[in-house]
Amino acid sequence: LRRAQIRRLKPLEAWDANLYLGINHLPHTSFLNGFFYFLTFIFTGGAAWYALLAVSMLAQLRPSPKKVRGLVVAMSASTLLVEVPIKLFFKRRRPFIDLVRAVVIGKKPGTWSFPSGHSAAAFAGAWVMRQFFPGASVLFYALAALVGFSRIYLGDHYPSDVISGGLLGHLFAMAIGKLINLPRRPSRRSKRRRRR
Repeated sequence: LRRAQIRRLKPLEAWDANLYLGINHLPHTSFLNGFFYFLTFIFTGGAAWYALLAVSMLAQLRPSPKKVRGLVVAMSASTLLVEVPIKLFFKRRRPFIDLVRAVVIGKKPGTWSFPSGHSAAAFAGAWVMRQFFPGASVLFYALAALVGFSRIYLGDHYPSDVISGGLLGHLFAMAIGKLINLPRRPSRRSKRRRRR
C-alpha cells in the first residue's frame, strides 16, 4: 500500500517521502526517543534560545539590551511568519496522515506541515546567537540541525518541510535583524549641533 502511494507521487515528492521514511524508520530506542522529544520540546517557538539569551544577559556577557530586544524581535517575527501565513498558504498535510506506517513519537501535531516552524525557530535562533557569540556558530547551527532532524525522526515533518523552514527562518531573521539594527541617519538638528 505504501509503495502504491509513493508511485502516485511526483519524482520530487517521492524522493521526499522516501527520505522521510528512511529517517523515520531508523532504530527508535527509548534513549533516542527521549532525547529527540526533549530537544524538540525545549526548542518549541525558540524557547531554548530565549533562555540562553536571558542567561547571557544576567551574566553580563553581552550587556546591550537594545541589541537583544532587536534580535529577539527578529527571531519571534521569523517564527511567526512561517507558522501562520506561510503554513496557511500551502496547507500541506502531515506525513503520518499521507504515509502508511509512519512512526510518530509523542502527541501528533494538529497544524499544517510545510514549512517546519520548529526548524524556522531553530535556525533563526542560531543566527541570532551567532551575533552575540560568533565563536560558537558551529555549535548553534549543529543544534538547529539536530532540532530539524528530530522533527523527521519523531514523524512530524517531511525533510523538505525542515529544509524550507530552516532556510526561511534564517533568512527572515537575518533580514529583520539587520533592518532593526541599521544605524539611524543623523537628523538635521544633530548635524547642526555637530557643526557648532
